[in-house]
Amino acid sequence: MKRTSIAVAALCGMGMAALAGTARPMVEVARVGTCQDVLEKNLPGRAMAVANVDVFPNVAGTVVEAALRNGAPVKKGDLLYRIDDSGFKVKLQIAEARAEGCRVKLAAAKKGYERRQKLGGGGISQEALENAKSSMDAAQAEMKAVEADLALAKGDLAGCRIVAPIDGTVARVLKGVGDRVRGETVMASIVKLSPILVRFSLSEGEYLRMFGGKDSVASSNAVVSLTLSDGSAFPEEGRFERAEKFVDAASDSLQLYAQFPNLEGVLRPGAFVSVTLKDRRPIVRRVIPASAVAWDAKGPFVWVVDSENVVSRRPVECGRIDGGSRHVMGGLEEGERVVVSGVHKLASGMKVDVANEGAAK
Repeated sequence: MKRTSIAVAALCGMGMAALAGTARPMVEVARVGTCQDVLEKNLPGRAMAVANVDVFPNVAGTVVEAALRNGAPVKKGDLLYRIDDSGFKVKLQIAEARAEGCRVKLAAAKKGYERRQKLGGGGISQEALENAKSSMDAAQAEMKAVEADLALAKGDLAGCRIVAPIDGTVARVLKGVGDRVRGETVMASIVKLSPILVRFSLSEGEYLRMFGGKDSVASSNAVVSLTLSDGSAFPEEGRFERAEKFVDAASDSLQLYAQFPNLEGVLRPGAFVSVTLKDRRPIVRRVIPASAVAWDAKGPFVWVVDSENVVSRRPVECGRIDGGSRHVMGGLEEGERVVVSGVHKLASGMKVDVANEGAAK
């Protein structure tokens, strides 16, 4: 009787052991893969003119010609206005006459002084020589003053023609024929629309990731493009112009400026746009199925299956989700296996059976 009980107990023990051996959790796994990731950022921006210049008169007077109109393109040096120059022509004639008289006077004073110098000490007193020298110096000083007046008269006459200071488009026409103007009068405004600047803000961290802290953003590998307010894409890519040298303490951001060709004038100063920054250099990222990542109070983690099918819990640093895949910034190596199904059954050190093996897509 005793032997029978022992045998039954032995058989039961073997059965329990066999059952325990087949009680491993069944899981599905996937290999850690890689993908080419391009850093991209969308930001609000505002267009602004490269140059916006107010046109002022060089002289006071009455406008007798206005050769510009709103919205018209102009080239640097094109005539915009002409101010009545009749009075300035008379002033120039007077200045030229005075200059001619001074030249004659100066020539006579020089000749008189040179003649007295040749006579020497025996033929003329020292006082007479000094007087001749003083007359010549006074004539030279008067000549300089008259030449300055002549240059001013020429400048005033030339200033009756008001020309475009830059290439651009006439934004505003404020004065016309018959208007009286003087130095502080704004007569028109010219704006340069091509190229055009777009200003936008980027956080300090994003700036460092995108540009690597370079002093000159113009030498970066980033591409900048625009989406207009109606949702259409601006046809031209831009180039980075500059970044401010300081970070705004309130917003922890930098102001950046990108320049875009704008030959058709589609972009106008003040317009809101969406700025897209994209790094030309792709980054190799590790990627796993999004279902492999679990979260607890300590953060995201995955279950890693080793070569002997033993699982261990591993914290990971997660990136963005792309379709059904999750980018992993740290914590995993390419080719490692992670559990994608059956994670609720697991504990560290447990052996598992692998139902199938896939790869992150």
